[in-house]
Formats: sequence, structure tokens, C-alpha cells
Amino acid sequence: MKRVLAFALVLTISSVAFAQKQNVATKQLYVLFDSEWNFALESSPTFATFLGDKRFNDRWSDASLSAFSRRNERNIQALAKLKKIKRAQLSAKDRVNYDLFQNQLESSLENYKTRLFLLPINQRGGIQTADEILEFTNFQTVKDYEDWIARMNAFPRLMDQTIDLMKAGKADAPAAVRVCLRAIRAKPSLRHRCMRLHRGGYRS
Repeated sequence: MKRVLAFALVLTISSVAFAQKQNVATKQLYVLFDSEWNFALESSPTFATFLGDKRFNDRWSDASLSAFSRRNERNIQALAKLKKIKRAQLSAKDRVNYDLFQNQLESSLENYKTRLFLLPINQRGGIQTADEILEFTNFQTVKDYEDWIARMNAFPRLMDQTIDLMKAGKADAPAAVRVCLRAIRAKPSLRHRCMRLHRGGYRS
């Protein structure tokens, strides 16, 4: 969700009139933004619901280990595509957009290394607050209700995935701590995130 929220900020800032004359670099940047935005919504159906986009109202995010791996690979590919765009040819505003998106992607890749996705619940959120999406679900048509029923029917799968993440986190605790220590040495700003592991985030 944090990644999607950050990406929404980038897209808000990048809402310069698209109809303006654009060079190749600018077009490439906006094509990449559009592609990653749509992927972000598809990967986070509840956030799409929050925005009023009903395309994915019948599902939850895929919280499987393989899905986290695929999303990380997608970030790697997106960053590679971004770096192929000639930043110097962008306008001043789009250079800011470029930099924000690059920072977001690099932060997401760093976060994946800490494996904090193996801590899927905390005092602020998790599967225990999944019902909050109902506040942002707009029921106007028969399909809206059918989508809601489908989403509810898919909830046990989300629960199983969450349990699997916690089991993997418990088993992977020593390795995760080592990864965190290496990440802290490379990027001290990650310290506050990794401290959650040191304080017993993986205790049974």
C-alpha cells in the first residue's frame, strides 16, 4: 500500500498537460508511469477500490511469497526502463518526477531486502483491519454486490497467505536479521525499520 500511495503522489505531480508537445524521453516517461500505475492498481485491488476504480473489486492483493517476489522483479525491470530514459531531455518538472519515481523504486527494492513483508500484521494494520475497505466500496449495481461476494469468498485464501507469511517469517528470522544488519550498514536510514526485528518481531 505504501508503494501505491507514493506512486499516486508521483502521478499527481506528473499531471502536466499530456497534450503538450513532448520529446521521445518525455513520452517514454509517461508510458512507463501509465504502465506502472495500472500494475500498481491491479496489484493492490483494495487501493483501487479506495480510488473508486471498480475493475478489481472482486479480489484481494496476492499476499503469497511468490507474488512478493514477482512484484520485486517488476520493480527491478521498471528501474532498468527508467534509467534508459534520457533524463537530461526532460523538462524541469519531469526531472523531478523522474527522480521521485527512481527514489520510490530504489526504496521498494531496499525494503524487499529487509523482508519486512514477513511481518504482515502489526498494531496499525493487517488482515485484521481488512473490513475497513467496506467504507470505500460503492454499491450501485448488481455487479457491485457480486464483486463484494466474490471478494468475501476469496478472504480465506488471503488469511492462509497471511499465515504462511508469518510462518516463513518465524523460520527466516535469523537470516532476516543478518540482511537487516547489512542493509543498515549500507543505508543507515533503514535502521528504524530493521529495529522491529531486533525487538522481537518474529517471536512465536
